[in-house]
Order: sequence, then C-alpha cells, then structure tokens
Amino acid sequence: MADRKVKVVSGRHFNIVHLMFLVIFIYMIIAVAKYVSKEEIRVDTVVEGSLVQNHNYSGLILRNESILTADQEGYIKCYIVEGERISKDGTVFAIDKTGDHINNNGSSLNEISSDQYQALRKYMNNFEVGFSGQNYEDVYNLKNQLNSVLYSIEQKELGDGENSVLDFVRSDSSGTVFYSIDGYEDVKADQITRENLKKIVTENSKIVNGEKVEAGQPICRVIYGEEWYVLLPITDEDYSYYEGEKKATVFLADINQSLNTEIEVYTDSNGEKIAKITLDRFVSSFAKDRMISIRLDKPVKTGLKVAKSSIVSNDLFVIPKEYGRRPENSSSTVFYRKSSKDNGAEAFTPSISYADDTFYYLEDGEVDKGDEILLADDKGNIQEDSYIISEKKTLRGVYNVNKGYAVFAVVNIIDENDSYCIVQGGTNYGLSVYDHIVLNASTVSEDDLLY
Repeated sequence: MADRKVKVVSGRHFNIVHLMFLVIFIYMIIAVAKYVSKEEIRVDTVVEGSLVQNHNYSGLILRNESILTADQEGYIKCYIVEGERISKDGTVFAIDKTGDHINNNGSSLNEISSDQYQALRKYMNNFEVGFSGQNYEDVYNLKNQLNSVLYSIEQKELGDGENSVLDFVRSDSSGTVFYSIDGYEDVKADQITRENLKKIVTENSKIVNGEKVEAGQPICRVIYGEEWYVLLPITDEDYSYYEGEKKATVFLADINQSLNTEIEVYTDSNGEKIAKITLDRFVSSFAKDRMISIRLDKPVKTGLKVAKSSIVSNDLFVIPKEYGRRPENSSSTVFYRKSSKDNGAEAFTPSISYADDTFYYLEDGEVDKGDEILLADDKGNIQEDSYIISEKKTLRGVYNVNKGYAVFAVVNIIDENDSYCIVQGGTNYGLSVYDHIVLNASTVSEDDLLY
C-alpha cells in the first residue's frame, strides 16, 4: 500500500492579545485625530487698560438762514461785502433794471466818509498781505469788495424812492451776508435721513456784481443768530452711549477747538440712528461750509482689559443674600439646606461665582434645583423661613485658569468696542490684574483641565 501524504496547513490563530492591540491602535488614531482637529486653547493675561472710543464723523451743518431774492429781472449791484454784517432793514443789494448804472462804481463821487475810507484800506491791505499768484480769484474778490463800498456811497445819493432807477432789497433781520446758495438754507433737521447724509453733494451758485439775474432768483443768504446745528450719522455704539444724555464734548478739527455742546440722538424715518449737535459759538468760522469734520470725545473709562472672544454667558442659580452667613474670622460664606435623609439642617460652603447687593450666584453642582435653603441667624440657629432654589440668571464672564482648570468668573463690563471690553476690577469673585483667562472661550467648558 502506497504511502499516504498528509498535507499540513499552517495558520495563525487570532487571540485576545491581538484584539487588545487593535482596540488600542484604533483608540490612538481617534485620539490623535481629535487632538489635531481641536482648536488650540489660547490663554491671555489680564492687564489694566482703556479703550479709544472717540469717533470722527462728517456732519451736515444747518443754520438759521434767510434767502433774499431778486424782485425783478435786472443787473445785480451788491452793497454789502460777503462775510460782512448787515443791520435789520439795511440794504443788501439793488437791481439795476436797465443796466445803465451797473458800471457806475462811485467814481464820480467826491466825498466818502471816514468809515468808508477805512473799509477800502482794510480790503486793499488784506489783499496785499494775502495775495498769491496761485489764488488769482482773490483779485475778483477784491474788486467785488471795493465795488460794494463804492456802491454804498452811491446809494446815499441816489436814494431808493419811487423814482429811483434801482430796486433796493433790504434784509428783514440783522446777520452776516453770503452770496453763495447751495439749496440747504431752508432744510430742517427732521427732513434729513441718514441715507441723505451719506449722499450729500453741495454745489454753490454764487452771484457777482454786474451779473444779470431773473425775477425770483436767489441772490444771497443772511445768517442770523449764533446757534447752529450739525447732523451726524452715528454708530450703534455711540447711539447707546448718548441715549438719554443731553451734553457731549466735541472737537472741531478745522479750528482746533473742543466744545461742550448739547446733543440729541434719535432715529430717522427709516429707523436709522442720527445725532443732532447744537452749538452756540464759531458760527461765522463755518459760514461758508455745509459739511464739517467733527469728533465725539467720550470720557475714557479704565479698568481690566479683556478680549471680546474671552467673554461667555452662563446661567447661574440665585440665592437671596440673607440666606448666606459668614462666621467670624472666616472668608467663606456658609449656607444651610434641608437634608434629604432626616430633614435636618446641613451646613455647606459652596464656591460662589458672584454676588451683588441682592443675590449670591452659584453654578450647577454647587446646588441643585429644588434644594431648600434654610435661614439661620448670626449664631447659626435655624429659622422658619426657607428658600427653594429654582431661578437662574444669565451673567457674562470669562474662564479663569489660574488653577489649571477652567473656572467661570463673572465680569462687570463698563466699556466695550468691537474687539475689547473694559471690566471693573477689584470686585469680589471677579478678576484681578495678571489673572490668566481663556482667550478663545468657545473652545472650553466649565472645569475643563488645561494643564
């Protein structure tokens, strides 16, 4: 009988050791993946500081202005130099109906008063001192100024009766005369929206001596009174700050002046935020301007400076302050609650997150909803009154990591901008200078171990 060949199949048997190594390997892969994908926890150091809260705006100027128009067609003769004051019922300009007298600049007159002579000298001296070849327009301004003085002499001799060849126009109020018109002279504050403020483009039409004008055409404006207004398209932050306030400090960069002014913030017809600044000085300094650069200077608040990314909200249980008791020579606050075992009173000293004049604020775990807190007198004797824990309040705070793990600390924010907050320092249960807090608070949770 032939020998039989037996085929031996060798193999490796899977055992528990292999399974353990496989589980550990998979766990390590998952752990590494989580570590790599997790956002790095960044820690910041609390320092003292303040915020720059001053905002610069371009505002629209509104004034008390009246417009004088031509009663009929003709040629303009200005008797008041631009920027000079006119008395009530004083003659501002005249209309030369035929143009026959427009070139009469008073050269035929033999006598002028001392005041008129001084006015002529003033304009010529100012021109001599300030003239530059790059500003040739000053020559035309001088011509208009001199003509206005000479025309005023002519007016006295011609008179303005029924037979006068000139139609004289007087001002109905005293003020300062300007011969430029931009269309905003009669606009009121409540007619302006924030959208208007973004799109304002002013174009002046200016009248000069000898120009032919139409009947009803605006010739000049008279600014009367010292009060004027500026409308600003303010930020939400400034609106919140000045809401309910009546005073503000503003800085006028063009004249390098800080002023205490009245302020009113309101919403326009579209619900957009506007501030109205009322000023009673320097109206003549901006008489030729319709737009102004203005800065709102708010008082600087100092405290502890933290990044906004550090701020989180937390819901905390509240306990009325009369239920906490601090024994002599102790820094801890003791509470008493009814025991679930024998209904007796048990003392405990929880970690308090915050306290104000009314409540202590505690986190979940320190107390539970439904706990009955008992009232005790100064000697620790239990009274009849009790408080059932149920209410929570949401407070803002940061995660303090001085101990190596995240502890929620309530902060009292006294100022803020888009990036940082200023919080009150020196408060119980709050922050102190050089505390370490989580910069990116959304990456951690309460009691997370950091190191």
